[in-house]
Amino acid sequence: MDTKECPECKSNQVGPSFAFEFEKKDNDTVVVTDPFFACAECEHTWQVKRVMVVSRFPDSELFSRKLKEISGQ
Repeated sequence: MDTKECPECKSNQVGPSFAFEFEKKDNDTVVVTDPFFACAECEHTWQVKRVMVVSRFPDSELFSRKLKEISGQ
C-alpha cells in the first residue's frame, strides 16, 4: 500500500502513528514492523505491512549531550 496519501480522503498529510512491534538495535536504530499510519485531515488510520526505520542516532553519546543541552541540564 502506498503511504503517500490517505486511502480515505486522498490527503497527503499522512505519517506513521504507532506500531505494536518495534526493536531497538545495538546501533541505536529503532525499527518498527507493520506500523499504523494516520491522516491529519480526516483522522483515518490504517495498517501498512512493512518494516521501516523510525529513528537512527549516529552516536548515542552525541544524542545524550544534545538532549541535556535542550533540557538545560
